[in-house]
Amino acid sequence: MTATPEYSRPVEILPASWTQVAGRISVALGASAAFAAAGALGGVGMVQWVLAAVVAAFGVWLAVWDFREHRLPNAIVFPLYGVVGAALAVLGAFTGDWGRVGLAVAGGVILWCVYFGLGLAGAVGFGDVKLAGALGAWLAWFGLPILIPATILAYLLALPHTLVILARRRGGRVPFGPYMIAGALIAGIASTV
Repeated sequence: MTATPEYSRPVEILPASWTQVAGRISVALGASAAFAAAGALGGVGMVQWVLAAVVAAFGVWLAVWDFREHRLPNAIVFPLYGVVGAALAVLGAFTGDWGRVGLAVAGGVILWCVYFGLGLAGAVGFGDVKLAGALGAWLAWFGLPILIPATILAYLLALPHTLVILARRRGGRVPFGPYMIAGALIAGIASTV
């Protein structure tokens, strides 16, 4: 009997115990406290930059995972929803502009629906669909029109990778999550400058 190489063993991504669930909830609560402190100390602009940094941190984690495993685990994507939601609540509280928070939530739903349609067509995986809602809510805080350039950027950034796979003439999939994250970060950071 041969040993299974370490890299080919399945990776546990779902919480195995209540301790892990509590840890993920703690991350969301800690992020909420950080956003509240950033808002109190530096105002709305600081909360926006802290949120961009958190999205970037989650994005790096998800990008590495997606390149390696060709999937985006719920255990990373779902806490991102909590963090984005907490930040939107803090932004709403500091600005008093709850309509803008509603538009941000609507943006998350819109981008999720667009990617759901792409998922049904086989153009993206359903991990990408899950990620789209969180990224869309964050981006839509800056306005619903930003969803269009962020989505176009994701496809433009993925194009070279796609062309390499096509040139090799081998069946392969492009992990699209990293490009979604990069496109969202470029569009989101450009809108805060």
